[in-house]
Amino acid sequence: VMARRVVIPLVYNGVMPFSEGRAGVMNKAGKWGFADSTGSIVIPMEYDFVAPFSEGRAGVMTGGIRTENSKGGFVDVAGRVVIPIIYDEAWPFSEGRAWVMNNGKWGLIDTNGRILVPLELDYDGVEGFSEGRAKVQKNGKWGFADPNGRVVIPIMYDFVRNFSKGRARVELDVDTFYIDREGRQLKQ
Repeated sequence: VMARRVVIPLVYNGVMPFSEGRAGVMNKAGKWGFADSTGSIVIPMEYDFVAPFSEGRAGVMTGGIRTENSKGGFVDVAGRVVIPIIYDEAWPFSEGRAWVMNNGKWGLIDTNGRILVPLELDYDGVEGFSEGRAKVQKNGKWGFADPNGRVVIPIMYDFVRNFSKGRARVELDVDTFYIDREGRQLKQ
């Protein structure tokens, strides 16, 4: 039998899972910060939303959630703002890159905030990288982009999963099948 102990006291209105030694916690006023594994607040609860840590960075949002005043950026595990809070959207880091968006256009930054791909890409939605491919959406359909943000597998699928072991499950009309990293259909 495994002994259980309270790590984060039951005094928060919201708690996220631990990631890289930190868990997002929300106070009664609806502000988010981070606690460490002892339950101590290590990043003050001053953000309107936070995302779990990934690659030493956590997305933080101010100005409300998905309002015209919302802005996102990134903090490090010490709580220092390391990538300015200037983006309309900022997705978690994966494979050294994070999607950021301003004025409806997406681009990619590195963990230091350096722009790798200018914010010029016209996608309706994006998700993180897995095996060098990121899910991208346009007009309700999905495809995959490479680390430079270029579509390398056409945006034509109704549903896609992340790549794992060189393949991704996709749905097209009524068919479900796997594709490789070049978009070729694999035999079942």
